Formats: sequence, structure tokens, C-alpha cells
Amino acid sequence: MFFVLSKILFLIKPFILAFLIGLAFHPAISWLEKRGIRRLFSLISGIFLLLVFLGLTGYFFLPPFVAQLTDLFSDLPRLWGQIGKRWGALHSWYPRLIPELQEEKLIQQLFKNVERFYPLARQFAFSLFSMVATSILVFFILVFGLHNPTHLKNCLLEAIPPCHREKATRISRRILGQLRSWIQGLLLAMLSVGILSYLGLLILNVKYALAFGVLSGLLEIVPYVGPILSALLPATLTALDDPLRAVYVLVLFFIIQQVENHILIPLIMSRQLTLHPLGVIFFFLVMTYLLGFFGTFVAVPTYACVAILYEELYLREIRREPQGTCEEDG
Repeated sequence: MFFVLSKILFLIKPFILAFLIGLAFHPAISWLEKRGIRRLFSLISGIFLLLVFLGLTGYFFLPPFVAQLTDLFSDLPRLWGQIGKRWGALHSWYPRLIPELQEEKLIQQLFKNVERFYPLARQFAFSLFSMVATSILVFFILVFGLHNPTHLKNCLLEAIPPCHREKATRISRRILGQLRSWIQGLLLAMLSVGILSYLGLLILNVKYALAFGVLSGLLEIVPYVGPILSALLPATLTALDDPLRAVYVLVLFFIIQQVENHILIPLIMSRQLTLHPLGVIFFFLVMTYLLGFFGTFVAVPTYACVAILYEELYLREIRREPQGTCEEDG
């Protein structure tokens, strides 16, 4: 079953990604179309501006980001030495609770398990190639899908019996509204958290502020766990040199999360995406276990779709709301 699911996912993943990205860009294209610009020209203009933005971002942003990553990896031996000192101090204070850090045994164990990293390296290379190929495929699907989405919508509706089309239209509108709110909120959260984290860490004079800012923005994809990791990683490395500054880093990320949760996300979502935290965590765990990182990414929209379908197809029947059926209409 899992083998079949993985094969099906490999085929439909580009379409899912293109669909979600299209939801984010569709309002802007429709806005241009209402102002007299033909959809094809607005689509081409939007793609051109996106490519220009990505190019300028890579030109000004990529070199310092790579430089900070290089400095971070070159600083790992010193950081490891600091960890050894801190661990040794804790061991001297609490010898019964904290075992002694034996570096030789740890290195020997690492070399014994080094052969396990070769399959991981092959898997990483395959994943990188798959990501590039998927990105190219998503680009073409996105272009053709946004060029005439009405035709695709009409084709899907024609496949539904006439007596159920009104219900299907209502459900699809609700699902599209929820998904659009989620993707716009996610993009806003990634951008705002990344910029605020970078500026805050820069003010606190934390090393590798740009790298940690980018990481904080990317980790917004992971519900609940991502913001915690984005705060713990810079705080831990900062604590090795300055424990008091690490406290400031934690306070900074706490403030950023409050701004995001109570101002930015409700503003962009208009409070349309109302999902219970326990449901989000459940779908996050299940989807991540079944589909890996892709499951982590689509856990929240999947939960939103399932919640709408549950309400429309089950709760309405339980509440005995009037609904038309094929037999009644016939």
C-alpha cells in the first residue's frame, strides 16, 4: 500500500504544488485582468517579475548567505570545544547526573557508523535532482493552469451529477478560500519571520544572523515545532559564548511569534482558517510519517480540506438540513 502511495504521490506532487502556488498568484492575475490586461499578458508579466525578483534576491542575498554558512561550518571545531568545556563543567558539578564526555569513544563510534552516511548521501543527491525536476514541471503546470483555470473548473464540474453540482460548488469555494488563506498566511509568515529574525539577531550582534534568519523563515513550514527549532538553534550556539545574550535571543523569538500570531497571520487570513491545534498536530504527525517532508508541508491544508468535507458531507446530514438527491430530482 505504501509503495503504491509513494508512486502515486510522485506523480501528483507537482500538480499539488502547482495548485497551491497558483492559489497564491491567482488574485494578483485576476486583479490585472479586471483592469483590462489580458490574462496571458498578465501571466507573462507576473512570471517575468517573479524571475527578476528571484534573480535580484540571489544576486544580493546569496553571497553573504553562503559566506555565513561557510563561516559557521569552519567555526564548528571551536563550537565543539566550547561544548566540551560546558559539558565538563556540568559533569564536575553533578557527576552522578551528567556522565563524562569521552571524545575518543564518540569519534570511534562515529567512524564505525560512517558507512551509514553513504546511502543518505545518495538519497540526498536523488532528492536534490528530484527537486530540480519537480520545480521545472511545477513551473509549466502552473503556467498552463493559470492561463485558463475556468476551463479546468468547468470540466471538473461536468464530471459531477447535476443534482450535486450546487453542493460541489459550495464545498469547492470553501476549500479554495481556506487554502488561499493558508498559502498567503504561510508566505507572509515566512517572509516576516525571516526578516524580523535577521534584524533582531543583527541588533543583538549574534553571529550568522542572516543564516539563522533564513532558517527561521523556512522552518515556518513546520507547524509548532518549526518556530521552536528556529529559536533554539541560534540560542544554543550563542549560549556557548554568551549565556545572557542567549536569553535575549529567546526573548526576541518569543516577541516575533507573538507579533506573527496576533497581528500578521490574523490580518492576512481574515480569521478564515480556524483549525483546532490538536487536529493540526495529529495531521502533522500522520502526514509526516506517511509522506515525509512533503507530508509536513501539506498537513495543514489537508486538515482544512478534511474538516470542510466532514462538515459538509456528514454534519449537515446529522443536522438533517435539506439536501437534494439524484433520486429526488428524478
